[in-house]
Amino acid sequence: MVDFGEILQGKCKTDRLEDIIGAVSEINHIQSNTPGKKVVVSVVLKDLKGNCINCNLWEIYGSKFLAYYNDPKNNGAIVILLTHAMVKDGQVSNAWSGSKLLINEDIPEIQDFMSKLPTNEQKEKPTQSAKSLSNWSGGSQYSPVERMEKDGMSFDIVAMMKFKVLQLSFRDVFG
Repeated sequence: MVDFGEILQGKCKTDRLEDIIGAVSEINHIQSNTPGKKVVVSVVLKDLKGNCINCNLWEIYGSKFLAYYNDPKNNGAIVILLTHAMVKDGQVSNAWSGSKLLINEDIPEIQDFMSKLPTNEQKEKPTQSAKSLSNWSGGSQYSPVERMEKDGMSFDIVAMMKFKVLQLSFRDVFG
């Protein structure tokens, strides 16, 4: 495994592929698969010494990460092992066809890394930056009320009364 300190100091050769392991501390950017754009997820990886590097996961690697992250049964820290990662300018990314992404898998390297994380970090799910949340929402510029107005959603009070709806609040409808 390559040392994050070497990557940050520019000591890592950029003409070779390296294996990296780290805990995802933050999700910086999510670009969904839209016409003309490829899926990319940018995360911050943290090693056991506290060094942090950016890691870009493209296409199927980004999609795999998002599927894991969005699965409600996956709680706590996310440790990833990315094999054959490309190192460039103090950050890493997957190679287009040569990398393998392992997420919290039951293998010795990941289990050992996870066991060395401070207890509080083992239980924390990575945070999403405000920018990543706005990007992931599809770039919507509308509030829930504006979306309701824009989409022409309406409610027939008489029909609701027939169903014995006693109280309807905005929170009940839009959660």
